[in-house]
Amino acid sequence: MTLFLVLALLLSAAPAHAEDAAFSDVETGAWYESYLEKLAVLPGIISGYPDGTFRPDDTVSRGEFLKMAICAAQVTIYSYTTDTSRDSIHWAGRYYTLAQEDNLLVADVYAGENGVQNIFECTAAALDAPISRYEMAVIINNLCTNTLMEKTVIVTDAAAYITDYSQIDSAFITAVEQACGKGILTGFEDGSFCGDEYLTRAQAAAVIERLLYNGDRTMPDWAEEQPLTITTVSSSRPEGFQSFAEWLQDGHITSSGSIDSEARLRLFGNADKTYFSSATDAAGYMETITIPVWTMDKSGNKFSSTATLTVHKLVAEEVRLIFQQIYDDPEHFPIYGGWSVGGSRYTDTMRHAWGCAIDVNAYYNCECTYYPSSGYLKVTCGYGWWPVGASDSTFAGSMSAQSQYSIGNSPEQYGYSVVKAFADYGWGWGGNGYGLKSDGHIKYDYMHFSVLPSGG
Repeated sequence: MTLFLVLALLLSAAPAHAEDAAFSDVETGAWYESYLEKLAVLPGIISGYPDGTFRPDDTVSRGEFLKMAICAAQVTIYSYTTDTSRDSIHWAGRYYTLAQEDNLLVADVYAGENGVQNIFECTAAALDAPISRYEMAVIINNLCTNTLMEKTVIVTDAAAYITDYSQIDSAFITAVEQACGKGILTGFEDGSFCGDEYLTRAQAAAVIERLLYNGDRTMPDWAEEQPLTITTVSSSRPEGFQSFAEWLQDGHITSSGSIDSEARLRLFGNADKTYFSSATDAAGYMETITIPVWTMDKSGNKFSSTATLTVHKLVAEEVRLIFQQIYDDPEHFPIYGGWSVGGSRYTDTMRHAWGCAIDVNAYYNCECTYYPSSGYLKVTCGYGWWPVGASDSTFAGSMSAQSQYSIGNSPEQYGYSVVKAFADYGWGWGGNGYGLKSDGHIKYDYMHFSVLPSGG
């Protein structure tokens, strides 16, 4: 509503037609003309060249697109940054700072072995380089979820419609699916996305306009909105209910974490199988569920939302109960962006590949390796871990302050309601540390909960 009111005021006070912007090379009826017409009346987003041209086929640099995207967000909730420390690096340095603060430059939080990596760095050469369609998709998707607080869409078989889907790097899959699924991005006539190609100025105008004007988006048949109505039920444990995690601990799991043949038969339909290798392999065993969550805006205000995650059918009901308990707790622990809770994933052979593990707020609850003897910490995923109420910042990584998105490990720390809810159903937490190795290092995974007692 705030966005529409702001836009209405701007539109009522500004010229109504693109012709008034005097782009001499914009032909009447050009496919991008209607997008440019709406953006031309908004401050600071789109501008032409000194000679009066728009140059629609020219490529857009990374710095230029960051400015366009950030200024588009400034129409809604951003205020211009006073941090000019990167101005000496590049004129777009301040926009890079804002983008980094809202995690707009992260393709996949799980990619790489050195924590969260940005898709490009803040150097003059990097910011002057043309932006690829993949990089643009990442920024747009993150703007939607992390800044504008849009819900993610439910995507069904995008590979059947995006013709070059199999060629998309795994780090960009989510961004492409979500941005296309929301109707902000479109592919080419042959159905391809062509993520390695550079973005043109005409394409950028269309993308930014659809980011701002939801009514101009066309959602494809293979995507649908998440339910908007939040239906809550009692978080009280049903009488006689036994979770799958508790069943495992009733004689079906060893102290080292190995499960018996009966458990493997229930999980995989095969007593000799130990994990699912892909979504296709897991088909028929998984269930996508909707859970109530709290999320938080940039001002710290919390509000109700919903999220979806895919888990094994054996644990679907207990996962619903766990998140209902977290939602009902007076802490109102927030889920980052309303989306940062993930279930099944088939990139390794661990509990995510069972559909029996869940990551919560991956940015602010890191996975890391810790050497107690030397105090050396290597963060392998996320930024760090520093919950409200914790004075010890050993595991803070690159975080500079406590975060309400970090999960507390004691009743005195904010976020302990999450640990308690999972523990009440027999699930373990990787934040307690596991995997002590011969050289003395211990793995901590503060985002990670699983049906194993260790949380591994």
